[in-house]
Amino acid sequence: MKATLFIDASILISILQEDDFLPKIVRNISGYENVYITPVSYLFAFEKSRKIGKNINSIHEELSLFNVTNVDENTIQKARDICKDTDFEDALQVASALENEILDFLTNDKRQAARYKDLLKTILL
Repeated sequence: MKATLFIDASILISILQEDDFLPKIVRNISGYENVYITPVSYLFAFEKSRKIGKNINSIHEELSLFNVTNVDENTIQKARDICKDTDFEDALQVASALENEILDFLTNDKRQAARYKDLLKTILL
């Protein structure tokens, strides 16, 4: 079993909303001991799930299964340095993964995977 995986916000949202990607996501994350997200991903997933009527306590309970990284000035600076276009949120997630020495990164965003393929081992759904 591999130690750590970082998941993109869109993956986290798919998990909470139990969409069509869920079976593939479960297969991909089941081989990892720890799964990490950023606080921004937590916020995005929480708000999207709340807006579709999911119970708030249930959302927090599901999100508690993930490790949340710290985002500080160093993370933000690293994101600025590596940002390849205008999608700063993607760069922030990548920077957070790198600062936590997490190279396995699960996403369904082909553009993100291509932009950061030299920095991470991107697993594309």
